[in-house]
Amino acid sequence: MTIDQVIKHFGNHSRACHAIGLPHQSYYNWVRQGYVSINSQFAFEEVTNKKLKVDLKDYIEVMRERYEETKRDYKNFKPKKGQ
Repeated sequence: MTIDQVIKHFGNHSRACHAIGLPHQSYYNWVRQGYVSINSQFAFEEVTNKKLKVDLKDYIEVMRERYEETKRDYKNFKPKKGQ
């Protein structure tokens, strides 16, 4: 599920987080990460009786992007003399 789907279902981020027992600041972690955390997705699926469903596409996409960035960084890494 996407962040937008969660907000649309609950009306705002504070209500969404409250529904699964998290502080509203958790929302900002999702935004920074680029996806609703996996544990939160399972909790939302449960409290909405599966109206919102776990979907790992966003998570996988973000992880793939991070992997590619790491590969690029490693490829461009040049150790300093003496290392």
